[in-house]
Amino acid sequence: MGTERSDSSGIIEILEARQVYRNRWGMLFDDNVRFPDRTPGTYLRFVWEAPYSVAVLPVTAAGGLVFVNVFRHASRRWHREVPKGFGAADLTPVQAAAGELKEETGFFSDAWQNWGTLWTDPGFNAGKCHLFVARNCEKAFEPTPEYSEVIAGAETLTPDEAAAGLGEGLFDDALTVCLVQRFLLERVAC
Repeated sequence: MGTERSDSSGIIEILEARQVYRNRWGMLFDDNVRFPDRTPGTYLRFVWEAPYSVAVLPVTAAGGLVFVNVFRHASRRWHREVPKGFGAADLTPVQAAAGELKEETGFFSDAWQNWGTLWTDPGFNAGKCHLFVARNCEKAFEPTPEYSEVIAGAETLTPDEAAAGLGEGLFDDALTVCLVQRFLLERVAC
């Protein structure tokens, strides 16, 4: 549950939305704004072209957690992450998540649980991500990453290895950390 307000007081008002860049992935705005104290200024924001994104924590029938090793252009480094990607207007979020699971890992699941949504970085971008856990995952296909993805395979860790990895910095992607932490918390609560 967010902290939505019914009035518009105290917000940063957009006086002029100024799109300064656009490609097939998204738009960058350098907006002319008025801050809550009435001071004028500019504020940068990024809006993805996709209507939403998805992230899925795959859990095998044996209880292992599946991760992909992905090279990310923005950070210029490799990250161990859960499968994730963009949604499309003609797909439900769970359909998009199932597609990402298959594409990035070759795994299939028939047991999906919706874990809600998060704003991925509301200080800069307008991207909302749907979170899922996919249980009883089985390897059923060869991975088929998109041409723009650099994925060096998938690996399965036990929950204990993933828990230790959190403390050792094995995961440094925020969505992955969030999903792993929640999985581990639910495991402890049971």
